[in-house]
Parts: sequence; C-alpha cells; structure tokens
Amino acid sequence: MKKENITSTQKGVIAEHIVANELMIQTNGRFSPFSPLADDGGTDLLIYDKKTGKALPIQIKSRTGGIIKKGKESNTIHFEIRSVSLKNEKYAYFLAVLLGKDIRSVKRAWLIPIKDISALLNMRKKQSKYVMRANKSLNAKDKFRRYQCENMIEVTKRIEKILENEINV
Repeated sequence: MKKENITSTQKGVIAEHIVANELMIQTNGRFSPFSPLADDGGTDLLIYDKKTGKALPIQIKSRTGGIIKKGKESNTIHFEIRSVSLKNEKYAYFLAVLLGKDIRSVKRAWLIPIKDISALLNMRKKQSKYVMRANKSLNAKDKFRRYQCENMIEVTKRIEKILENEINV
C-alpha cells in the first residue's frame, strides 16, 4: 500500500486552523476568526474582535522548513503570495507562518500589512506571484525583522494593537 503524504493544500488548511485556534485561546475568546465561503480576494481568515467590533482580513501562507542548500536546511524561509490576493484589501494583513515539522504548532511568524507587500517582496512576473525570503532567526537583520513574531502570543498581541488602532506595523 502506498504511503500517503499531507499535501501542501492540506498543510495550508491546518495552518489556518492553528492560527484561528491560537487567536481564540490567546485572547480568551475575544477574537472570533471566520473563514470566508470563498477567498477570491485572498482572505483566509477574518478576525472579528468582540471588544472593538472591528474585523481584520488576513491572508495566511505556511511552510514547514527552510530552503535546502547542499543537503542542509537553511534559516531562509520561502513564501509566495499571488498578486491577485493583494489588489483589494488596503486594511488586510499577510501572515506567513513557519510550522513545526510535526505540523502542530507555529514556530515563527511574520505579520505584514498587505499595503507594504509590493515594496517589500520581489515579483515573479511570469507567475504573477510575490516571493518572500525571510530569515527565521530571532537575531536576523533582514528587511522582514520588524514584522517577525517569535510565536503566536506575539502575533496575537500585534493583532490586538492593530484592531485597537495603537499600531500600524
């Protein structure tokens, strides 16, 4: 019998559920994440804040490891986001998450305003995709450092501040 592997689509759905669950747990139910029936605009989760009455659309991309160089995994994590996902949400955010190898938890994350993506990421014109290559090290000095979150606790705190209009990452 052929061994089945979890597909990249399945990993993406798992990541979305981990993020949603963590946001509810970390806020003791203050956040209520919803999945749209169709994510035509690139919104994977809509985070509703019961305290402020505001909602935050989020596009989520996930990976389980770094780029492999010479047979070894590097600290560089590669994410791609379709350009069509960026066109209509000036208030939306992109959440790139590095999942653990067991696909059960978030090991690192980057929370970036969608409005900043085109200036930060490189465009692959033939594929109509933006490419993000960030360093997962907490000591990284790359251009994504200010968006990096050590864990989902930090992601949750940043989203709270965004919804309370205290910061605009």
